Amino acid sequence: MKKTLTIALLMAFLVPLSVQAKEYSFDVNGKYVNITFESNMAVEDIVGTTNTVTGSFNWISEEKGSFELKVPVATLKTGIEMRDDHLKSEGWLNEKKNPYIVFKGDKIKKIGETSYELTGSFDLAGKSVEKTISVDIREVPQSLVGNLGGGSWIRVRGEFAVKLSDHGVKIPDMAAAKVNDTWKVKISLFAKGK
Repeated sequence: MKKTLTIALLMAFLVPLSVQAKEYSFDVNGKYVNITFESNMAVEDIVGTTNTVTGSFNWISEEKGSFELKVPVATLKTGIEMRDDHLKSEGWLNEKKNPYIVFKGDKIKKIGETSYELTGSFDLAGKSVEKTISVDIREVPQSLVGNLGGGSWIRVRGEFAVKLSDHGVKIPDMAAAKVNDTWKVKISLFAKGK
């Protein structure tokens, strides 16, 4: 019985998103937000996280809608306070001048049963570039919604790369052996229907 229930719950999570015109909010409890960013070099690996994101996802149809995600630079943590301070400083992400990392747009393309490409403006350190990010978007089954607080929910997962130099961030010579220009970013987010 337990095995059957587990399989049923897993199958429920594999149900594609049944898109209906609806607005979802990413302004949810931090335990439903997991964003990691990683720089890998021969000398040092840096792994950072944040559990804070705000914004919305407005579905109009399967390939029409808009989205905006905002991550406060102040919430980025790498496990070393001095490194966090450097990351947020004027020479890097410049939190005082650019308090948010923002991804927003209105181009949505379905590329698989639960896979979508989101194309929009990705703003980091005050400079925006157009970016396309592949994500998996699934509706959370009603049988599991109670654990999230009721209502309708979606889960968004994805991985992409961010090149710091594309956003005008120059890695100082003294950090060049320790910090990669290209960072890997992974997102796992839940959003609640409004």
